[in-house]
Amino acid sequence: MCRLLLTCPWRAFLFVAFVTSVVCIATTAWVQSASADTTDTKASDAASEAEAPAAEEQSKTTESVQAEVDKSVEDETADKRKKLVEEAVSTVELTRDALKSLDENKPDEALETLAKITGKLELLVARNPDLGLLPMGVSTKIHDIFAEIDTIEAVIEEAQSALDDGDVQIARRHLENLASEVVISTTQLPLATYPAAIKEVAPLIDAGKIDEAKQQLQTALNLLVVTDAIYPLPDLRAQKMIEEAQDLSENAKRTDEENERLEELLKEVRSQVEFGRKLGYFSKDKAESLLDEIADIQEKTGDGESGKGFFDKLKGLFDW
Repeated sequence: MCRLLLTCPWRAFLFVAFVTSVVCIATTAWVQSASADTTDTKASDAASEAEAPAAEEQSKTTESVQAEVDKSVEDETADKRKKLVEEAVSTVELTRDALKSLDENKPDEALETLAKITGKLELLVARNPDLGLLPMGVSTKIHDIFAEIDTIEAVIEEAQSALDDGDVQIARRHLENLASEVVISTTQLPLATYPAAIKEVAPLIDAGKIDEAKQQLQTALNLLVVTDAIYPLPDLRAQKMIEEAQDLSENAKRTDEENERLEELLKEVRSQVEFGRKLGYFSKDKAESLLDEIADIQEKTGDGESGKGFFDKLKGLFDW
């Protein structure tokens, strides 16, 4: 299960955020408000003081599959990295070089760099006539919560209470960190708009309008598109647990220790579904269907029973 969207950075608050891989040509688009800041000081202070409970320990079963989850994330990131277009990366680097030359009052050097950029862009358009966006950078972040369901419920209740009182910013700060997911961000060069933006720079330099030329280069850099692919961790962890549980369920000669392990895995898959539902990664109907199917498997594998096909329906419900 994966979601694609554009997202903003998260703040470190309730969750633990890990940057596992960064291979990205980053650009920062500054967005300024057209109106004055009229945020109520009291509400702002209250929102900033919204504290989450201390982190809680994960189960040993969850920890036991974490290495496999990490590998899946690395594999997915590597797959996206294979699709990067080096010429697109070089084009953006040269754009930054041109901007630097203008900052250093070297317009002739900037013009030479712009000529190189134009040539690369013409080549990219010719080679990729059917592509609107060229991938040029990949970064991976993991947002995870170490909390029990009742802890999350308490945070949600506090947020709802704030909303009921009209304190939207307080509610937002309670909810903004309720995430357990991997976010793989791909930075892309837009072929439809980037070349046109670059072409407007040279005439400005020739006219001596250096400040406007620098602004136009920054405008071009701000056209870069970042797409986020989001993979819920409860889903990824359940997948790894189910893979192991399925192998155990098909073993007709399970030991007592293996029976215990199977029981623990199924119990933890249930916990991951409940956790994912509480965070909104599973709909109510889907979560209920998953939990019913898990209960059915627990019954089928009880008392050391074994067989094949026990997990087929469950895996289908997960959309893997």
